Amino acid sequence: MAGPLAGLASAPLLAHGLGVDGRGEVAAVTAPILLAATVSAVGIPDAVTYFVARTPGSAGTARRRGSALVGIAALTAAVVVVALAPTLAAGSHELTPQIAVLALTVVPSALVGILRGTAAGLGHWGQIAIERTVGPAVRLVAFIVLWLSDSLSVASAATVITLAPVISGLAYLRSDCQRTARDDEAEPEDSLREQAAGVVQLLGYGTRAWVGSLAGVALSRLDQVLMTPLGSTEQLGLYAVAATISELPLVLTTAVREVVLTTHARDPDEHALAQAGRTAFAASAAAALLIGASAPWCLPIVFGSGFDGAVPPTVVLLVAVTIGVPGSVAGAGLSARGLPHLRSASMVIGAVVNVVALVVLVPSWGAVGAAVATLVSNVVAGSINVGQVSRLTAQSFASFHIPTRADASCALRCVRRCCRTHRLG
Repeated sequence: MAGPLAGLASAPLLAHGLGVDGRGEVAAVTAPILLAATVSAVGIPDAVTYFVARTPGSAGTARRRGSALVGIAALTAAVVVVALAPTLAAGSHELTPQIAVLALTVVPSALVGILRGTAAGLGHWGQIAIERTVGPAVRLVAFIVLWLSDSLSVASAATVITLAPVISGLAYLRSDCQRTARDDEAEPEDSLREQAAGVVQLLGYGTRAWVGSLAGVALSRLDQVLMTPLGSTEQLGLYAVAATISELPLVLTTAVREVVLTTHARDPDEHALAQAGRTAFAASAAAALLIGASAPWCLPIVFGSGFDGAVPPTVVLLVAVTIGVPGSVAGAGLSARGLPHLRSASMVIGAVVNVVALVVLVPSWGAVGAAVATLVSNVVAGSINVGQVSRLTAQSFASFHIPTRADASCALRCVRRCCRTHRLG
């Protein structure tokens, strides 16, 4: 939780230091770069996690081959970002060169995803937590230093945001993943050919997952990329703040999704899958309700009066995030069963709905329109994911949404166990 809190703490510094327009310009620079890094890696990290979870001895092989595939894709994505920089910056002579230069971070940022995927497959959740804490912490410390030295600008803020994911990847350099990789390199050639994570298998699984992951990225990132051409940097500034706040309930969802992908790849359990979905849904709903209820009072105080307009999109995005939780967990279950193409189909449909809604709503409604587009697309994609799992298993649609008494008892036992561990520590 430290990572998201550090990320949230850095948002007011940008808001007060740069204002609404400045915050929008930072998002205009960083959104295409973060999108490119995510797009170029999609599919392959999940494939690495899937094969490593099923065959832990293949960790080194999967990491090397996955890195090669992602490296090529990331380099291509970086070139595309540079070529489209003038369009992405809406013709701004100040923002265009910033986008082009910072595109250099696309390749290393994408490669961090492979290291994370390997760690997830091996169940090294502690290192993943460290990585996800280091990035936001680096941003927060850098923003504080820049703010105190009166050096905070659009360029410096964008540089920090794009470099932080690269720095966070250093958490894996001395990991068990690397020791496993060195062990794999000592294996004979015949053994390597028998590894589950061969290039053909990685590409096969990754290709089936790639389309859906790409659509998922579109659902989460494309809105900020299109806000400047369709709306304005002011509306993007409001939306960027709303998106930052609405990501807090996603902390649990992301963790659950990764655990589901790993554990269900080893031992599929449809009852545990449904329980994970409804438990994460209930927890996210509680967090969203608390954040949404306090937003009208807290947002103007924390970010400044100029960000009053961020309250409506924040509330809508919190609803969108919560509604999408069961579908996200169900999608991870499909991927864990070796059926990533089914998840891909639902995500593609959701992405198409999202793009159409953005084009229709953003010019008139601005940040609120983008939030509504996200809400509609999350409902569509999530419902299809849950529906597909229900069709393949004995679990009903409601079993992913409605908590049971057994869930409450299980949660209480977990809390008590954590408390005992804390006291013993």
